[in-house]
Amino acid sequence: MLLPFALSALVFAGGTVDGESTAERVVPEGAAWSAKHPISIGLRGLVWGGEYVAPGFGGHLRIRPFKRFGVELFADHTMQNQDPQFLHDNVIGFHAFFPLLKASRFYVAPTLGSCVDFRVLAGPGPDTTDLRFAPHAGVQAEWLVAHGVSVELAGTFYGYLGNDVQTSGWTSSTSSRLNFTPTGQATLAVNYTF
Repeated sequence: MLLPFALSALVFAGGTVDGESTAERVVPEGAAWSAKHPISIGLRGLVWGGEYVAPGFGGHLRIRPFKRFGVELFADHTMQNQDPQFLHDNVIGFHAFFPLLKASRFYVAPTLGSCVDFRVLAGPGPDTTDLRFAPHAGVQAEWLVAHGVSVELAGTFYGYLGNDVQTSGWTSSTSSRLNFTPTGQATLAVNYTF
């Protein structure tokens, strides 16, 4: 029963487990990437700007099997009060990133990917929904701040294709015309590498 606490103490003290340094199990000293530890998870806060400006939150799973290539799977959520309605955007997607400018503890990488947005306009009447698609591109930077812990900053441009959703009183509608909506997003994340 005390074994998990003992292992935790070893991690924070930099001890050894099975002859391997616990610091090495997370990420090598002073290195932002290790082939032995290619998986990380992150929690993120964001600001979405396009049709409306709103804060949001989300999370991601990142797999970086090679020093110069990785893939990030993400889910984000934003909401705006459009009294008496609420507009929810629930985005899931991925992007590949390619670290170019790098040092031992940080890198800067261009990103390229796509996502879908499950949009819901909730009001006094029936909810109105739409599914939108967006290719996206941007740049991200990551700094290692402690063993296995890093901070990531990203800027991304999205080109959403979808239909307008509207409610009026107890009536809801979705336009039949496909619209293009440019959207920018700034993201700040904290990552943990396994």
